[in-house]
This record gives sequence, structure tokens and C-alpha cells, in this order.
Amino acid sequence: MKTILLTGGTGFIGHHSIPLLLAEGYDVHTTIRDKTKINKFNPDIQYHDCDLFDHYQQEQLLNSLKPSHLLHFAWDAIPGKFWSSPDNLQWVEASLALLRNFVRFGGQRVVFAGTCAEYDWSYGYCTENLTPTNPQTLYGVCKNSLRQIFEQYCQQSGVSYAWGRIFWLYGINEYPERLVPSIIHNLVNKQPAKCTDGQQIRDFMYVEDVSNAFVSLLNSDVKGVVNIGSGQPITIKEIVIEISNKLNAQNLLRFGEIQTPLNDPPLVVANSMRLRKEINFEPQYNLSQGLQKTIDYLLANKYNMTL
Repeated sequence: MKTILLTGGTGFIGHHSIPLLLAEGYDVHTTIRDKTKINKFNPDIQYHDCDLFDHYQQEQLLNSLKPSHLLHFAWDAIPGKFWSSPDNLQWVEASLALLRNFVRFGGQRVVFAGTCAEYDWSYGYCTENLTPTNPQTLYGVCKNSLRQIFEQYCQQSGVSYAWGRIFWLYGINEYPERLVPSIIHNLVNKQPAKCTDGQQIRDFMYVEDVSNAFVSLLNSDVKGVVNIGSGQPITIKEIVIEISNKLNAQNLLRFGEIQTPLNDPPLVVANSMRLRKEINFEPQYNLSQGLQKTIDYLLANKYNMTL
């Protein structure tokens, strides 16, 4: 049986990856720092109390597991903070130590999660190995710098590797402050949903499809950077209107009441051909289906909503 270490296994993307990895026959192990944040343990995987910032704990874990595969999601992504958080520097250090220990103890295939924020967003349409990287935030700079070291070290060490660049995503267990859950919350509670003019064009993918794309990438022999995106441009306004239509709350939308940031790019969309053609991956959910599943989950779980 293949042994995999999954970091961020209790996070937004990671916990959706667990059933997929189990279905692929992996012996799944994941790291946790705070057991109180886990609503429900999965009895089919093993949880390890390990602070990835503690290099000694990390080394001991990798030495005991000697995983053949590594899927690394763990990173701080608190809305409004992660773009400029000094913790990004610590995550670079922890990720490099993780990679080094994985290789040292016989690892074979590793996939790290990157971000579309590594790209030069002035190009709008982002293609791997063609669109320049020119990150404008500390988060993007740290991810891109890590990616450069990651690729060089894996090539030098003879380890199979890939780097998945995530674009925008949404779905079950997302931070409440993010676009989709915040709009749903306001509309369900009969509160105005204040937005920018919503003309920004983005690339959104449902979180279960994102997790599935990463597991498919892990199981392939594709190397290098791969965009994890739908390849379908959509405006923020279209997403918000779709949510309001499903909740019959169009009268509560307030476009233009929030000023669009001056540095907000008008267009950021993934070229998803590598994901589709080389990995043979197709999303299972379109936008309407993904939003409906998210709405149904939030309503069923009350989500601090007045129903």
C-alpha cells in the first residue's frame, strides 16, 4: 500500500481530498496542530499531532512514516490577512524542511499547492511556462520563491514532482468571510448584500473539483506547474446574481456600494488545457451545481443563519 502524508488535511481543500485518497488505496496520514478544531475524525486515516513549524517534530514524523507520497496544502489562508502575513515566511521555511525530509526518507512523488498569485496578473490569461511570474504580494512572492527552490531541488534529487497553481475556489467549509458564503449568509438572513460593481472576471472552481484535480495530479506522472482552474471566465456579478436567483433574493443585491480596490485586476483566468489534456481531468460540477450544493449544505447546517 502507498503511504501518503497529507498536510492541511483538516483544511478547506485537504479534508475533501481524504476520501479520494482512500479510494485510490493510499494509507493516509495527516498532520494536526489543534485537535479541538476538528469536528469529526475520519477513522480510516491516521492523525499525527505535529507542528510543522517545529522542524524536530517534522523530522521525527517523516522518519517514522517514510511516506512514498506527499501532498502539501498546509498554509495560513485567513481572509484579509494571508496576503501580507509574516507567517508566509515561516511557511516557506517549514515547507522546505518538509520537502527535504520527504526526500531524505525515501519519498517518491510530491505535489505542493501553489497559487495564481504567482503570475503577473496584468496578462489576464495565465498559461504555465508562458505567462511571466511577477507576484505583487508577500503571499505570492513566498509561494513563487518556494516553487523555484522546490522544482530545482526535486530535479536534482530525482524525485517526481508537480506544483498545482490554485485559482479561485468556493464550496463547503469555506471561510464565512469569503465571497460565496458571505453573500449566502446575507441573503438568507434578508440582509442587503453589498458588493463592488462586480465586473472583475475570475476563474472559479468548486472545492471538491479542486481536491479531485490535485489527487489526479498526484496519481499522474506529470511534472512541473499545472493550473488548477476551470478555464471558464465569469464575473463576480454573475456569481452573486446566480446565488440570489437560487435564494429568490435579487432585491437584496447592492452592486457598487463597495469600492473596487485600485489594484484589483480586471481579468485573471487559467489556461486549463494542461490539466484537461495531460491529466485527463474534467470538473464534475458547473457553477450552478457547485453553488447549489454549497447553499444546501449551509442551510442544512444552519451556518449561523436565521431560517
